[in-house]
Formats: sequence, structure tokens, C-alpha cells
Amino acid sequence: MCGLLIFYSEHKFSGLGLDMLGDGTKYFCMRHGKRVAKLNRPPDQRRALLRGLTTEILRHGRIKTTKAKARAMRKYVDKMITLAKGGTLHERRQALGFIYDKQLVHALFAEVQD
Repeated sequence: MCGLLIFYSEHKFSGLGLDMLGDGTKYFCMRHGKRVAKLNRPPDQRRALLRGLTTEILRHGRIKTTKAKARAMRKYVDKMITLAKGGTLHERRQALGFIYDKQLVHALFAEVQD
């Protein structure tokens, strides 16, 4: 749950990530339980790594990797399978935007639909 704060001086709290409601009341939310597996990489490299691992696990069915990478990758593999179950054009385009191999996406959607 978010906490509500009423601030009168704008300069004192600038840059703290506080958002403002329509009536001028500022609120903040703490990030409890929002951890991301960082894998000792910057965000762009981490995303590319997880995209590559997801593509390879869907292609080969099994890969050798570390436990931390496997835990981080599980979320994306499950999401791709869920998108394939839906089978709509929008979901197919979302999968094409994440998985590197276009033919793999078409095969995944065809296999899940059968």
C-alpha cells in the first residue's frame, strides 16, 4: 500500500521519485518484494542475456546454465508459452519482439495450437 504525504515545499523533495496526485498531494510507494535478478550486468546486457537464453531454451528444450540465470529466465519462458497459448496476432507480435528467431516463434505458436 502506498503512503500519502502532504508537502508544502517543492524544492526540498525534488529527485526522490515522489509522484503527485491531482489535488497536489504527493505519494510514494516502497519497493518491497520488487527485486530483480541483476546477474552482475547492466540492464541492457541483462535483457539481451535473458532474451538469448529464452530463445535457446525454446529451441533446444534444455540448456546448461547457472541456477540464478535459470530462475531469472523462467519468468520469460513462461510468458512466451502463455503468449503462444493465446495465439492472437498481438501476442504473436509480442513474442516476435522478444525471441530472436522468427521461425522459432512460428513453430512455437503452431505447436501450442495443436
